[in-house]
Amino acid sequence: MTKIHTLEAGPQEHIAHRPRGGHQPGGHGRAAQESGGAIAVPIGSASPLRILHLISFGGLGGAQQSILGLLQGQDRSRYQPIVACPPMDDLAKAATALGIPVLPLQWPVRLTRVSRLSGPLELFRFAAGVVAALPMVRRAIRESGADLIQTQDLKTHVLGGLAARLERRPCIWHLRDDVGLGLVRAALSFLGAFAAERVVAISSAVGSRLIGPVRRRTVVIYNGVDMRRLEQQASSGETPEALRGEGRRVGMVGHMAPLKGQDLFLRAAAELAPRFPDLQFVVVGDAVYRTTERYRAYKSELQTLAQDLGIANRVVFTGAVDRIGAVLQALDVLVVPSRSEGLGRVAIEGMALGRPVVATCIGGLMEVVVDRETGILVPPEDPAAIARAVAELLENPQRASRMGEEARKQVQKKFPIEGHIERMSVLYDDVAHRQ
Repeated sequence: MTKIHTLEAGPQEHIAHRPRGGHQPGGHGRAAQESGGAIAVPIGSASPLRILHLISFGGLGGAQQSILGLLQGQDRSRYQPIVACPPMDDLAKAATALGIPVLPLQWPVRLTRVSRLSGPLELFRFAAGVVAALPMVRRAIRESGADLIQTQDLKTHVLGGLAARLERRPCIWHLRDDVGLGLVRAALSFLGAFAAERVVAISSAVGSRLIGPVRRRTVVIYNGVDMRRLEQQASSGETPEALRGEGRRVGMVGHMAPLKGQDLFLRAAAELAPRFPDLQFVVVGDAVYRTTERYRAYKSELQTLAQDLGIANRVVFTGAVDRIGAVLQALDVLVVPSRSEGLGRVAIEGMALGRPVVATCIGGLMEVVVDRETGILVPPEDPAAIARAVAELLENPQRASRMGEEARKQVQKKFPIEGHIERMSVLYDDVAHRQ
């Protein structure tokens, strides 16, 4: 099996960091040449490398927060990011506030309505949407003068990979989701073999899903979090009113979607409630994926479930929050009950603030949480196991405190935003200099 490399802090063993001599922005469509399957990038004047980030969804979920963290911390004398995403969404507004140029892309309805490629009908809709959107993406590449394309989700991996190939630009896929073991995995692996110059996987769990030649182009670079920013939020005094006052709190954070497991959290809460009369349960997040009725209805289903379980008066639904550090600081235990997780950004954020974490033993979470050292891992789909782990931490505050301290050290070592930016810069330079 082809090995997937993981870039850790310290010397880079797998990607050579060569001095950049500058780049001619927008010149690749005329000058790029293919050599042995790679796209040669000419070195010209000392202009920043123009990187076009293609994103199909404009909400502010964990992936988008990670993207913004990278773009905000990049050296603008070396890299000029450009964001292409749906207009007027939260991501476009946030990028504009950071002074990052935004190219508005209005994706075809037949493409936005596809949530998961689970059957022939959705596959057909997706293919039709790709055909309809491809000219728009090619035009965005030309108009942006991009030297390098970076795609950020499944839809843009396909569209951006094809468009970049046609426009003779190098393309980096940033693989953030677990693509499973089915048709999507096979199709993505096949396409990546010729459409992606490199693939960045946010965890070994995500990268290991790819098969075939594309595995040799895949490198693991963990997302990073800005610990200083989280600490400032935690000490800002801007904790939501509902989370102030006495009593202990257990909570989870994530957009309202079945994959995030809010229903599992509520069922675990129902088991904990009689045992801990002072315990408050906090559900943070909103239905950011509004393209299907299923996601729009999920929040009301959860509120109904809390009533049916007899814990509605103990559960706080905060909705979306801007200053996540202030919310995490108010929790005694953070629960991450996801059914699928590429890495688990919220677990990292909670650990950065010294919160002990109870997380399901799936995907990238197993690379974030060290069981019994920085938190407790539990089987997926098991509310009783979640409840037992939370109770253990609540009944042993000193052990929970030690886990939280070890968790913070783990984040400092493995997930700092500065290390993420450095490793991505090394990758950009390597792709730009490849002949």
